[in-house]
Amino acid sequence: MSGRLHVVGGGISGLAAAVLAARAGWRPVVHEAAPQPGGRCRTVRRGGLCHDNGTHVLLSANQATLRLLAAVGAAERWVEPEPDGLPVIDLESSRLDRVTLSPWSWLRPKSRPAGLAPRDLLRLARITALPGRRSVAAAAGDEPGLARLLDLMAVAVLNTPSAAASAALLAKVLRRMALPGSTRLLVARTGLGPDLVQPLADAVMQGAEIRFCRRLRAIEQADGQALALHFTDGTVQLGPDDRVVLALPPAAAASVLPGLPVPERFAPIVNLHFPHSGQGPVRFAGITGGLSQWLLVRPGMASVTISAGLDVVDLPGEALAAQVWPEVAATAARLGIELPDGGPETAFVVKERSATPFQDEQWARAPRPIRAPLRNLALAGDWTTGLPATIEAAVVSAGQAVRRLGRPTIERAGARMADAAA
Repeated sequence: MSGRLHVVGGGISGLAAAVLAARAGWRPVVHEAAPQPGGRCRTVRRGGLCHDNGTHVLLSANQATLRLLAAVGAAERWVEPEPDGLPVIDLESSRLDRVTLSPWSWLRPKSRPAGLAPRDLLRLARITALPGRRSVAAAAGDEPGLARLLDLMAVAVLNTPSAAASAALLAKVLRRMALPGSTRLLVARTGLGPDLVQPLADAVMQGAEIRFCRRLRAIEQADGQALALHFTDGTVQLGPDDRVVLALPPAAAASVLPGLPVPERFAPIVNLHFPHSGQGPVRFAGITGGLSQWLLVRPGMASVTISAGLDVVDLPGEALAAQVWPEVAATAARLGIELPDGGPETAFVVKERSATPFQDEQWARAPRPIRAPLRNLALAGDWTTGLPATIEAAVVSAGQAVRRLGRPTIERAGARMADAAA
């Protein structure tokens, strides 16, 4: 291709757009404001270990992301830690249930989540088909087993408490989970950095480039077209065949495209990482009845995630660790995992204050931005689609942006790769 594709933003959607564009015939260049790629899927390295800013999981239903990982040779880095079903530990009763994630399996009483009655399955089917304009908690009603299950899913998928989370958004996930073979749960073997971000960045740099520490200040435009990109360290003039994928967080995108509708409320994710010397297999468990929600145990690291942590994000790390450590120890013991008696003082706390939009009904019904606000510019990012804001949404948006900017020659050269993400 004679033109260049300028991808502004080196998060997951920006890196995915660059990889897909290169395979579609473009010569992409990524401009990233930070000194490293990854955006909100970031890993903090400390003591030779990867400390992620959240326990990001994939389901086998996330086909766009899995195809992209396969394309860059990183699919084998995502493993299924609990092939026999997800362990869910209730700290109050010390009960351990092993739950399969396929809704069809819940027709069998032994595979059903604790407290879920047969009548709840009918209500769940109605919510999946006709969620209405209401919260997840309102959709669940006064059925305690169903309410407990949907509350766990709302926090895990939407990063929003069920009392506010949009039932319509969660229903999109439930419909995907009902497809055959779509509910295998996968986690990064080592961390987001080495298993997701770096493989994508390496793939970009094989045929293109990433320019770091380049913050976009303004987009010069006329007659509905971008003419130049003004960065903090210089200006890029756009030729007639050049295109732009704007893959920025909401506030940054709105600052260079005034009037762009963007989410204004966000929800945090808090992670606490406890080093340990174990070299056993990767394990993953859900936790109820405490502050912790998820425990991911990798070689050398036990990580606790608190999603939608509106009440804890401002607490000092030491106070959080002191409360979480007994829950980690109890959960590990229930799973038969040996952890050292390091105590809460070993914790490394990572807080992502604006991890995702606050995905309530107001956000679900809010107008999404025009995906191609300029003739030669398309938007990408998990917040630009009608899907829940996840890694999958980021990759899907990247494929859609590449397709929107394509021309017939691009369609012939790379439609299959772009379609995989769209």
